[in-house]
Amino acid sequence: MDNTLLTGLSSQMVMRRNMDMVANNLANISTTAYKSESVLFEEFLIPVTDAQGKESTVSLVHDYGNSRNLSEGGFKFTENPLDVALKGQGYFVVQDKRTGENYYTRAGHFKVDDEGNLATSAGDVVLNQDSRPITFGANDVDIEIAPDGTISSSAGITGRLQSVTFDNEQNMEKAGFNRYSTDQTPIPTDKVEYIQGMIEGSNVNPILEMTRMIQISRAYQSASKQMQSNDDLVRKAIETLGKV
Repeated sequence: MDNTLLTGLSSQMVMRRNMDMVANNLANISTTAYKSESVLFEEFLIPVTDAQGKESTVSLVHDYGNSRNLSEGGFKFTENPLDVALKGQGYFVVQDKRTGENYYTRAGHFKVDDEGNLATSAGDVVLNQDSRPITFGANDVDIEIAPDGTISSSAGITGRLQSVTFDNEQNMEKAGFNRYSTDQTPIPTDKVEYIQGMIEGSNVNPILEMTRMIQISRAYQSASKQMQSNDDLVRKAIETLGKV
């Protein structure tokens, strides 16, 4: 395959992946506690041999992973006393009732499920510092969540929210329903503040993402024109040789 075509195709494949990432960020502008992502690129060289038998290398590029922006999104006030925003580094620990598996999230839009447990909007049970469900009685009212995560109601102290962090947050994988999973050992953290009645918004910057989208589109078009120009040169060369 022609080196120019090979390089152009390599660039276009990466730019298409990058465009998909930007589009996904824009689609999650309103998603609670969503963290924007970008593509990580890496150069790699492949050996080639020209028509005269001379060996050289061609520089190509490929995407080898994603980078997640871990900065906080803006906090939004809600009228739900069970909503909690995490200020600082950390994640809520939630448990899938069907599988019993633990997941981690910063989306603190909570409710009380049919069994009286504090749960996420997807139905996962929110765990306390003892990794047990936080349960309310039928007559519990005036629920308050202190800055340290202690939950109390008219019946007294119900429990305390658990928050954890990890050595490498970039290695956490998306697990659906605004959750993350990881094989890393969770590290308890007190370097967070729990803010009742608020949720963390997405940290996507729409202006920045739109700018990236325009840049990627222009780069894609430039690569296409370069490939087309090379194709035209090859065609003209073939036509000239054919006439000779």
